Amino acid sequence: MRDIAGGVREGMQLTKQDLEEQTRGWRSAFGAKLRSFGAKRDESPRAEESSALHAVRQNLAMTAKDVSELRQEVMNEVRLSVNDIRQVLRCCSSPMLA
Repeated sequence: MRDIAGGVREGMQLTKQDLEEQTRGWRSAFGAKLRSFGAKRDESPRAEESSALHAVRQNLAMTAKDVSELRQEVMNEVRLSVNDIRQVLRCCSSPMLA
């Protein structure tokens, strides 16, 4: 940087090519850093969305399993209740009670 400032002070003009050569290294490093931040920012929501979607799918699968188990329990209780009612009706309609 001192060489550039010194050359300007002495009345030398910097060409566009000279300036590009002096700044090429830090500009490309700065650009690479910006692109890496942009990539991380873009990947982060996708990863979060992916893990959130995975969690939702797991919750749905577990809920479906719970509903299926609950349905089976209810159906078993209904069967038992129907059998109990049938037995009570058989007993009530038997000739011994009359």
